[in-house]
Amino acid sequence: KFAKDFSRILRQLPDVFLTSGHSVAPSVNHGSTGEQIMLPTQLSDLISLCSAAPCGKALQTVVDKSVRCTLETAHVKVDWAALPEVLSCVTNALTPNASLQAHFYKVLVYRPGDFFKYHHDSKRAVEHLLTLTVDLGAGKCDGGDTVFRQGALTRSDDDLDTDEDQPITWKSSGEGGDWCCWFTSQPHRVAAVTQGYRVVAMFDVLARFPEGLPKSVARRAWTSIRLGSTGSLPLVGQVAQLLQWSLCPADAVNAARTCRGLKELLSSASMLLCQWLRQESITLQSIMQISHAHRLGLVLQNRYSFDGQLVVNPWHLRGRDRIAYEAFELFGAGAGPPKVSSCKVVHETLFSSRSQSPREYLEQGFPGCHTVRFRVAREVTCGLIDSLHHNDALKLDGEALNLAGMPTLSEDEIDVLRSTNTELDDDLRHECWPFRGVLWACDRNYMDTHFLKFRRSSKQTADDSDDSDDSDDEADEASNSGSSGSRFEGPLWGNASMFALFWYKNAV
Repeated sequence: KFAKDFSRILRQLPDVFLTSGHSVAPSVNHGSTGEQIMLPTQLSDLISLCSAAPCGKALQTVVDKSVRCTLETAHVKVDWAALPEVLSCVTNALTPNASLQAHFYKVLVYRPGDFFKYHHDSKRAVEHLLTLTVDLGAGKCDGGDTVFRQGALTRSDDDLDTDEDQPITWKSSGEGGDWCCWFTSQPHRVAAVTQGYRVVAMFDVLARFPEGLPKSVARRAWTSIRLGSTGSLPLVGQVAQLLQWSLCPADAVNAARTCRGLKELLSSASMLLCQWLRQESITLQSIMQISHAHRLGLVLQNRYSFDGQLVVNPWHLRGRDRIAYEAFELFGAGAGPPKVSSCKVVHETLFSSRSQSPREYLEQGFPGCHTVRFRVAREVTCGLIDSLHHNDALKLDGEALNLAGMPTLSEDEIDVLRSTNTELDDDLRHECWPFRGVLWACDRNYMDTHFLKFRRSSKQTADDSDDSDDSDDEADEASNSGSSGSRFEGPLWGNASMFALFWYKNAV
């Protein structure tokens, strides 16, 4: 019940991943001569500078027109006088506290029939968090919408064509100056142009944050109140009663010293989520004692690039993930900041019959199958235990010792590690190494929504009466997500070779 209630509260919080607007149209100039290319009248001159746009497939950069069919050029200069104003809007909407810099990447030309299937944008630097696109004014076109979905991509090629039930769409007018900015990790596609031309300039947006860890507005207000630096104005009546209900008595007295501090505290989603955790603290402590857990964990709904590190920079968290991080930080004040680590989410599938192999089920679309549970693993290995010799207890060393967190494993513990039939196990022997001592603050609904290929309908997602016992029909449709062999990270496609260096991973 705790995980169900926490997940329900999370999905009611804001989760913004893109912002858009209109500005003065940029000008496009020839990279060598400096002469301006007037659009749409000189579109053919721009096309003469272009070549086929490649895409990143794992470690390779390839031209695959079945995935990406469009033209690109970097042999131009784009002057956009409104860029500073646009970046200010982006900062306020997506990355508070960040200093943004935009670097021109390329101009893309979509002709009739051109498209780009679902992908993540490639990161070209550790600080590269956002993609910004602006219409260059080639005239109105039919099609060419940028379609976003919130569910993660897997390694299945089918995902490149799959919309969710209610994807979010952005489309420019074609007059020039319409812009849109989104996080690089957000899965999206460009729908096929059916008539006209879609011509846009792409910018990589780098975000630089202050030194230290993120400190929420609520935490800053709290620190200010306790230090007495914001002045004092007594609060009386119903406001004081509200404080006594939402905060502990000592906190209410301190918060009542300033109206400004009160406004910041009560308007902060992270503080309100923290207060709910405080109210549930007795129940939470009891659950953790029963389950022998000493840490509270949450599988973050978005994927992140770890940039070669073991943990994610907390400043790079976004949307509900950032709110949850700040709430955990407020709730556990004094215990150290929360740690954001990589994880691998494994789907366990119940097959309708044992007469076929998992791979045969994959080829047929998993008829009659459904996902019965998820496992959150620190790492997934293939045949690691088989390489070690054991009798009644398995003695661990090297990688296995590090993953297990203990020197030996019993036969029962080994069975638990291997108790999974992920969609493409086939004859492979996988071991899913768990996070030990963690109480997960997310329920089946949360995992279904964010980690299955097909998300449940908006009506079902919004229904607070949903519980974890979902119908078989819903689960059957959702079970098509999977991982290939022993590869559990995705997605398959980016838009350049650098994508492989900044692989997007699930995080806890």
